[in-house]
Amino acid sequence: RRMMMSRITLGRAPRRTANPLPGMDQQLMSTLAVVVGMAILPVFGAEDVFRTKGVLHSNTEARRDVGGSIMDAHDGSYRLFNGVWHYHAMGYGLCIETGRDAAGGCGSGMNNSINLWTSPDLVQWSFVSDVLPVASRPNCVYYRPNVVYNARNKRYVLWANAKQCPDVCLGVSSGCYLAFTADTPAGPFALEGPVRTKYTTDGGVGDYSLFIDDDQAAYCIHKRTGQAPPPNGHRMLIERLDADYLHSTNVTLGIFGDPFVEAPVMFKRRGVYYALFGKCCAFCSTGSGVGVYTATQPLGPYTYHLNVGCPTEPAEGCGCGGAPYTRDPNKSCAVLPTVTKAQQNFVIQVPQPNGTMRYLWTGDQWQSACRIPNLKCVKGWDLQFWSDLDFDDSISPAVPKRLHWVDSVPLSVVGAPARQYRQSV
Repeated sequence: RRMMMSRITLGRAPRRTANPLPGMDQQLMSTLAVVVGMAILPVFGAEDVFRTKGVLHSNTEARRDVGGSIMDAHDGSYRLFNGVWHYHAMGYGLCIETGRDAAGGCGSGMNNSINLWTSPDLVQWSFVSDVLPVASRPNCVYYRPNVVYNARNKRYVLWANAKQCPDVCLGVSSGCYLAFTADTPAGPFALEGPVRTKYTTDGGVGDYSLFIDDDQAAYCIHKRTGQAPPPNGHRMLIERLDADYLHSTNVTLGIFGDPFVEAPVMFKRRGVYYALFGKCCAFCSTGSGVGVYTATQPLGPYTYHLNVGCPTEPAEGCGCGGAPYTRDPNKSCAVLPTVTKAQQNFVIQVPQPNGTMRYLWTGDQWQSACRIPNLKCVKGWDLQFWSDLDFDDSISPAVPKRLHWVDSVPLSVVGAPARQYRQSV
């Protein structure tokens, strides 16, 4: 299906966070922006704009939606459902952050939202809704929403990392995963209950991500919390889920990889399974590294290769960046900066016209709104770093090449004319 360009933005979009016409729905505003943008194009000289090949995602300026508003969209999963990209993301609002480690600060509000954004091309984003309004969900602190489609029962499954609500988390004070289901990716989502994993009631569970294999089997890669019995605290493992994607089968090979880690991602490429994660960060301003592990089976065993988020390879078990170093139990590690100043969020798998797959690494640049004066330390305006995850196919198994800083990433609009446009951010 060919999708034509629907919006041209010339210059920097006006800076605002609220609808200037309170009586008008945000989705309607986005639609009007598309129409107006197309109407004024000839006035501003479209030919000059078209000379820029491709569209750019900026890593140095705030991302804006089709209505020109800054996107409050962080964490979460990017997935292609029915030909449309869906980004289920955390919204942190206008809370003012400190510019330093923010564990327990702006990111830990009970009123933070889980928002859905959609796009035909990963460029033109439209706000859809808050899919879990505060009034219709358990009273918890939520992190890292992740939505997958269960082809067996034709249900969309949303998981969220829920904290500070032991009454709904099987009595666990450190938190659990809550599962919700819906007939559409936009909801409404109904609570199914807490996810029972192998270790939910044995020290608790922490940061996580979901992966669906080619045979529709589902897996959860997650860490155990710091309350787990030593040496299991803040360590990573993978569990196979049941057919409904609502609970673990308790099938796992146990913990693996570096200690004191979080923000995992799991995907498959050319028959090889990849698990990526880095040091605990807790909304830190430094970002964290990206350790790369591979296996021939989804549960493992996994082999470590390198840390692509560090400028040089760190000492064994050390990584780079992460939370304030006094909180790292391995205090013998040298302090290394990160390449991206971002903590891993998700790896977007983008089908290409030639049948190959493009892998886009995304990471949240926590506290970045304090580095850019006009963003005024607003938590919801923190930037997101994108970069191609390029693989070295000359070795087996192929592993990603080391990331490096880029100010922007080119994106191609599917089905756009040869003369393409630059996104204003």
